[in-house]
Amino acid sequence: GGRYLYCSIMLPIYFAAFVHEMSTLSYGAAMLPLKLSVSELKRRQMPEEEYSVNLISPKSGLVYNTDEINAAERGTVTHYVMQHIDIHRTDNSDDVIKQVDDMTKSGMITETQRNAVDTDAIAGFFSSPLGMRLKAANDYRREFDFYMLVSAREAEPTADENGGDVMVQGIADCLFFDGDEIVLIDYKTDRVSAESAQRRSEMYRIQTDYYARGLSAVLGAPVTEKYLYFLNCGTAVKM
Repeated sequence: GGRYLYCSIMLPIYFAAFVHEMSTLSYGAAMLPLKLSVSELKRRQMPEEEYSVNLISPKSGLVYNTDEINAAERGTVTHYVMQHIDIHRTDNSDDVIKQVDDMTKSGMITETQRNAVDTDAIAGFFSSPLGMRLKAANDYRREFDFYMLVSAREAEPTADENGGDVMVQGIADCLFFDGDEIVLIDYKTDRVSAESAQRRSEMYRIQTDYYARGLSAVLGAPVTEKYLYFLNCGTAVKM
């Protein structure tokens, strides 16, 4: 297994400048960035798969200069709402609508983005067995950021066998503790039916496996359950 990092440190200025200038390193025949996201790592292993760009800016929140919402932006806005919603005020659709409207009034999201949010689907999740378990949990995390080290060969098959490690960053949509065990939830906004959700979930198996691996080491507890929740059809798929 890899080695895991979960810390915040102050780097010397000269080292920070070195990292800024040297964004990639050579691992034999392969050139790899110093840091990969789990999504990028998955893409390198499944290069034919299309993936969407994260539209959230770390400084300004969601993008505000758009009049239309595409599928990728709809997913980003939905995840943003799921990150900030008060999970204990989600008993029905009206509760969710009020919270999303409040986010719009406060400037967290635009009116166009608000109209792209499926409040019924969000309310459906929180009334589902999985959503009720989350609401009953004493300890839960959302948009949980973690880091792990994997070998260069694992990240890129053409890298040298002894080529060192690459840092991989993951952001888990949601997790909660059930006793001493972790339950991982990954929200999906894919337009799929309940019948096709199981098949679509296989596209995300590598990603969820990496998340479970990293979270277990960082939090010191096993990830014993992994779920994809497809909001569009209200279906939870256990991975």
